[in-house]
Amino acid sequence: MDSGGAIELGKKRNATRSNNNRSGATTKEKAHVNLTESSQMAKEANVKNLVLTHFNFTNVDEDATSAEIRKKYIGKILYAEDLMVLPLENEVHSHNSISHSHNNEHLPEIKNSSKEKLSLQNEVSITEDKKNGVRIIKSNAIPNHTVGQFPTKGNPNTITEQNKEYSIDLTPTLANKITFVYDLGIDKGRPSYVFGVAVNGVKFEPSANEYFRNIETNEPNYEWTLEPLSEEVNLGEDYNNAHVQPNGEYHYHGTPSGLVANFDKNKMTLVGWAADGFPMYYKMGYKDPMDANSGVIQLKSSYTLKQGERPGNGVSAPNGIYSGKYVRDYEYQNNYGDLDECNGRSGVTPEFPNGTYYYVVSDEFPSASRCFMGTPSNDFKIGGGRNQTQQMQNQSPQREEKPNENTPPSFANMLKRMDANNDGKISKSEAKGNIKENFQNRDKNNDGYITQNEITRRN
Repeated sequence: MDSGGAIELGKKRNATRSNNNRSGATTKEKAHVNLTESSQMAKEANVKNLVLTHFNFTNVDEDATSAEIRKKYIGKILYAEDLMVLPLENEVHSHNSISHSHNNEHLPEIKNSSKEKLSLQNEVSITEDKKNGVRIIKSNAIPNHTVGQFPTKGNPNTITEQNKEYSIDLTPTLANKITFVYDLGIDKGRPSYVFGVAVNGVKFEPSANEYFRNIETNEPNYEWTLEPLSEEVNLGEDYNNAHVQPNGEYHYHGTPSGLVANFDKNKMTLVGWAADGFPMYYKMGYKDPMDANSGVIQLKSSYTLKQGERPGNGVSAPNGIYSGKYVRDYEYQNNYGDLDECNGRSGVTPEFPNGTYYYVVSDEFPSASRCFMGTPSNDFKIGGGRNQTQQMQNQSPQREEKPNENTPPSFANMLKRMDANNDGKISKSEAKGNIKENFQNRDKNNDGYITQNEITRRN
């Protein structure tokens, strides 16, 4: 045996040929590869099947070789003379009852780096309905830049025009609690929300309906959601960190490279709108969040890759070192970077000179946020709302309760975010976002402070 590696493929294998030496006797040789290394690689990569390749003049002693591999690896061991003719199995699954497969899902990342010009034209309109307090985004979901090749390996779908319409809050307010794009928390579960829409009308959907699967039963473990932006996960994304859903909708998982290519690096540039109504900017922001004249810097995420190894057994849950393959491989560290757990912060922006909360699309994890600080519109709920998005999980959508318009925001939450001197009230200099913008109206007794009994949501 001349090579060995951890490559995830189908269950079938080629039969090993029997070869004779010059004396006519059949030879059996143990692998010449470093089996300890191959075994460790397979363990860390959490693969279902370890494929060992060898030259066709060698009759491998499979028993002896397997015994060495079993010291670290508990999955299936396959022997193949020629990896290129090892048959693949198509794993078919469905999103909203639409069946499709990612035949090469677990092969090394396929670089869909081609730049194709679409014959379809981008159509998008973004308007304000001040009477009803909403921003309306209508789009055919066709990008205004070149895209990768579709269909392609890992993504068998063709880009088609859509009919999308979203309504988001025109004057959003920080909510009492964070809402996640996943149904089990900030870093696990099935997709629950599309995060937002880019200024060109293409949606940001950072989550993926892909998980670690039990190597014995193939059942998904929803606690371990695959990270679409990882080089270990192949979903056929193009150079825009985007691909196509079964219904033909093109969407971004991360930085839309083609869209931001001509953004001025010395300016803070709006890249989209989040489902809760707050704006999204691409990676640059003011050095002093409240001073538009303080210069522009690249804002840093506060997420880092965990150290050590995952706690799973490699069968029902992944083991191996934290590598970024799963969303849970990352953790938020308060004040590590410039941004909060939702990859955002409060401050002034070109569109909001009096200040607002805003999200940042960063080049590093999480890129597009995985949670909302405001209340997301039901138009972005996966499996529900106006758009009935196709990238969905076989589950019943949970009903999103919208707060009554007169329900006050959590004052305790506001104090946590704004009360710098811990005096139990918010001064004008401490106020952020819409509270700062509407400070005069909120400060009913004109004493220069906002207190708990003054925080009520106005119609």
